[in-house]
Amino acid sequence: MKKIIVCLLFVSLLISCCACGNPAVTPASNNTTANTTAVQAKDTVTLSLADTASTDLWDVTLRDAEMSYYANSSSSSFGEPIDSGSDFVAHTGTVLVIPTCTVKNKDRADQYFADDFQGWRISLKVEYKGSQYQLYGFDHSASDVSGFLFWSGVSRDNGATWDKHGSANDILDAGEIITFRPILVGEFDPDSLNDPFEISLKIPTSSGEEKEFVYSVH
Repeated sequence: MKKIIVCLLFVSLLISCCACGNPAVTPASNNTTANTTAVQAKDTVTLSLADTASTDLWDVTLRDAEMSYYANSSSSSFGEPIDSGSDFVAHTGTVLVIPTCTVKNKDRADQYFADDFQGWRISLKVEYKGSQYQLYGFDHSASDVSGFLFWSGVSRDNGATWDKHGSANDILDAGEIITFRPILVGEFDPDSLNDPFEISLKIPTSSGEEKEFVYSVH
């Protein structure tokens, strides 16, 4: 009798173990994707116009940005968006993007802000209606967007006027602050020049990496 009871208990225990089994394992891929997205979102800082994008080397403040098909080439208002006629004209299929930026050199030493070999230290892109476009410097000799003659269309704020900045090399002293307005070109044709868009800045750090900031415009 005892053997029968022991056998029954043993069978009952086996049935219980099979019923419990191992809990179902939820695939980790969804959680991993969500975590990766969250990390990517943290790596990009979203700002409004007049906010300052900052790394340990540079402070950059985007004060304004406009899309235009023409930009002023006169000495007193160089680079200002205008309605028609100018040396600076966007070819069909492209648009001029004209930001106004203030930049500060935060390094203890002088820094190149731009030179003939590497162009501008800070790269810019525009996001328009879900697509992203690299911005290039205006090149008078090109029939389309090519090269990066960034300084062929750049003006500096000298207080009362915007004067053309004619050098391809620009060194900022330690602590120096400049305000400038480049004429840039994007390879897209907006439905309206008043449409909202975003400007993405990538600013270098002392570690050799870049930090990305995104400004919403309009």
